[in-house]
Amino acid sequence: MKLFLHLYDYLVGHRWLCWGALIFLIAALALSALRLHYTEDILAFLPFDDTQKEQFAIYQEQAQAQTITLIVQGDDVDEMIDAIEMFAENFEEETGGQIGCRTTVNTDLLWQQTDSVSRLLPFLLTEEDYSRIDSLLTKEYMRQQLAADRQKLLMPQSGMLQPLIAVDPLSFFAEYLTPPQQSGSAFDIIDGYIFSADHSRVIAFIDSPYGSNESGNNARLVDAVSSAAAKTMQDTAQRVSIRATGSPVISVGNARRIKLDTIIAVSIAVVLIALLLFFSLQRKCDILYMLLTITFGMLFALGIMGFFMSEISLIVLGISSVIVGIAVNYPLHVIVHRDLRQDMHTTLEEVLSPLIIGNITTVAAFLCLVPLKAKALHDLGLFAALMLIGTILFSVVFLPQIMEYKRQSSTRTHSSISIPFIHIHTLTLRQNNYIALVVLLLTVFFAFFAPRLTFDSDLHNINYMTIEQQADIDYFLEIAGHKTTQTVYVAQQIDEPGLYVERWNKFWQDRAGMMQVFCQEAGKAGFRPDAFYPFLQLTSLSDSDAGYGLSVVRQIEVEQDWLNEEKNRLQQLYPDAQIFDVKTLNQAVLSNLSDNFNYIGFTCSLIVLIFLCINLRSLWLGLIAFSPMLIAWIWILGTMYLCDIHFNIVNIILATFIFGQGDDYTIFITEGLIYEDRTGKPILAAYKRSIVLSALIMFVGIGVLVIARHPAMHSLGVVTILGMAAVVLMAYIIPPALYQLYKRIRRHPGNTDQ
Repeated sequence: MKLFLHLYDYLVGHRWLCWGALIFLIAALALSALRLHYTEDILAFLPFDDTQKEQFAIYQEQAQAQTITLIVQGDDVDEMIDAIEMFAENFEEETGGQIGCRTTVNTDLLWQQTDSVSRLLPFLLTEEDYSRIDSLLTKEYMRQQLAADRQKLLMPQSGMLQPLIAVDPLSFFAEYLTPPQQSGSAFDIIDGYIFSADHSRVIAFIDSPYGSNESGNNARLVDAVSSAAAKTMQDTAQRVSIRATGSPVISVGNARRIKLDTIIAVSIAVVLIALLLFFSLQRKCDILYMLLTITFGMLFALGIMGFFMSEISLIVLGISSVIVGIAVNYPLHVIVHRDLRQDMHTTLEEVLSPLIIGNITTVAAFLCLVPLKAKALHDLGLFAALMLIGTILFSVVFLPQIMEYKRQSSTRTHSSISIPFIHIHTLTLRQNNYIALVVLLLTVFFAFFAPRLTFDSDLHNINYMTIEQQADIDYFLEIAGHKTTQTVYVAQQIDEPGLYVERWNKFWQDRAGMMQVFCQEAGKAGFRPDAFYPFLQLTSLSDSDAGYGLSVVRQIEVEQDWLNEEKNRLQQLYPDAQIFDVKTLNQAVLSNLSDNFNYIGFTCSLIVLIFLCINLRSLWLGLIAFSPMLIAWIWILGTMYLCDIHFNIVNIILATFIFGQGDDYTIFITEGLIYEDRTGKPILAAYKRSIVLSALIMFVGIGVLVIARHPAMHSLGVVTILGMAAVVLMAYIIPPALYQLYKRIRRHPGNTDQ
């Protein structure tokens, strides 16, 4: 603490050095901050390990996460076909012909996909499959299956079935070759166009070359889709409706919603906080002091991060409105206490200790996020810690010099804070004791419900989708019969693919006679000699085909009720493969996240408790200062359960804010109690007034997130308001009551602890 006092005294006589250093710092930090790029990927909050990263990449590739699905809805089939072709022309104009729209079934693409998957069969088939195929290689079975093939080729959707029948005429490999999303009769083919089964919608596809998470490039692509759709609907006199869905569209929608919510929330917060400060601070220049301090803190964080990072999550900056509520404590206490003392040197002597200790504990709490695997959480912890470091440095180094330079010769002996309609700081200790009893009873009540709070592991609940997008997704899931099923992925790396090809070739060579019978029966059924050339070629692979098996992925649609049993069966069939589904993958990732925050909660609480005990030089006083945070946490969990609010991957960050904000308040209240008891000089009222104003600023900064339409940000606002309300209330009530009890115990004649 003496270092900062000596620095203050030195800079008083060398203010030119102070201004020069400040200008240089601001310029250097601003230049560094300009290097940062901003991302909006909500998945950055997920702590993937290496295996989960690989599985999620497999899922995105197999689920065609880069595909935009276009839906044209109308009453007349011909009108919908005309509209989809008109859209394709308009879209091609919008993109300059760089990206096309697939309006009809692409037979060549189907052939390529079927051929590609079929060459993985040697690496997928099990011994049970070989035994089953061997049992079916009879003349009677061949006749029945070839007759069934003829009937299928007469169906309207034969264009989609032709490649599959050519490769697998005897349906030996149906469960391997038929993708889950193409199973069933959910769709119909009319003149090559893909219609829903009820012919109310025609579907087309646009393949994004950018991937589902590159929201910047996809935003331009989605704009082109929207422009082409609007033009098409106008040209058709609104007789059809055109909508787009898919991962790229939803990703862009999320990014734009987050950006818009952030701009709106921050703008409203700035206006409301400015009004609050205008009516609360008697000297309007104090508002400028606080804004300068907070701005420097944010610039300090962005500038330092810009030196060694290239990007930062925009969600992290949105959460910064919460961190402002913590950072505002530092300049506020300097401003308030300067009005009660004769000079700045004396003011700093009184406030440096709680300010520095509070800052250290808060920064340490946020730094607990840095070791986590989730990049956004790492960025959040680093940004918050750096912002608070920058804020405290400005508050104790530059702000005192600025205030003294502008200070008038008259000395003020009263607080500069006048908070309209707020009188909580006038509560007496007797009133506090009565309230503390109520708090104790409510704590017991909330403690009964707190353990029942559950974690929401469904990532869809924190994704933003329009009503139309959600309705389209639900519609296709329902008609395809996938609402009660889950896609299971079998992914394996083949170390010696040549052995699998050798086994495959030997099987078919031993049955060469039956293959001749098949060719004869195909001719009798009316098929051309080359109709099943892909199948015959498949039964005799060369060694060069072994490379296809190096990485193999299989998709299986499984009823959710039998999911675990099927996954266990698949694990036995493919002991070296990764068996996973998206739902279980999400739960595993979120379980890791929950474990991370168990670590954060324990680490933060331990760090805060240790620093409190060290600063207050007493275990009991440290526990008194720490107890409000523990009780507040019980209130938060109990209230969330009763209000049916769940933790998710975003709002669980609240754990860090609880200990970050709570320790600042409790340190000042406890320090004020000790100071008044030791010196007899009133200081607690000033602490309380600054805490009340800080809390109001914090509630405004956080409360604006409640208006956000993005579920993740809205959830963060709701839960954080509950948490911070509990922290402020506990910090205000519990320490005075416990401190009075502590004094009585120490003064008891039988107590020798002095």
